[in-house]
Amino acid sequence: MGLRIGHRFDDAAEFFGTKSRPAMGEVLKAIDAIIARESLVANQVAADAKEKYRFSVRALTALGIVTMLVCTMVALIITKSVKKPLTEALAIADAVAAGDISAEVKVLGTDETGRLLEALVRMNEKLTSIVSQVRDSANAVTRASRALAKGNRMPFGANGTTSGLS
Repeated sequence: MGLRIGHRFDDAAEFFGTKSRPAMGEVLKAIDAIIARESLVANQVAADAKEKYRFSVRALTALGIVTMLVCTMVALIITKSVKKPLTEALAIADAVAAGDISAEVKVLGTDETGRLLEALVRMNEKLTSIVSQVRDSANAVTRASRALAKGNRMPFGANGTTSGLS
């Protein structure tokens, strides 16, 4: 730099050609080697990142599939656990609607469907009690009617009137 400032261009050119140029070549070779090494490292890091990305995509896909299968199984179990008691409740209601109050039900749960079945059991028991009371009352009326009919059989007189009546 000093040679250039002092307008010694010939000396500066000779210095650049003989001493500086070979050193600059060595520096450029070292820089090229560093760039090549860093390119290899960058390519390796990029390849590793790409592989980790692919693994993550595969792992998340597999996890998503497993989650869907588990959710499907849970949904089926819940559906089955709700459907069975509701089907029983519907069968009882249909039987009662058809006039059959003799159905027996076992209530296993305390959830909403279990409480519904308990209510149907109580309704069925109450209907059975009412029907029993109606039958007892009908039998009592029948017995009373027969007793009245037996008690009113009196022989008729010649004039067509009953003998004990005035």
